[in-house]
Amino acid sequence: MVKKKPYPHNNDILNAMLRVFSREPLIKPIDFPDKVREELEKEGFYVGLV
Repeated sequence: MVKKKPYPHNNDILNAMLRVFSREPLIKPIDFPDKVREELEKEGFYVGLV
């Protein structure tokens, strides 16, 4: 049976945001949400509702 991916908590989203900012400090605002979602997916979270 396939295990469901967990939903990210606020702390997980915050940590992903900080990691994206640390790697790409001059990221465009339009690209930021997608980069945060990609970071959360790398950690194994379900990002369909983020």
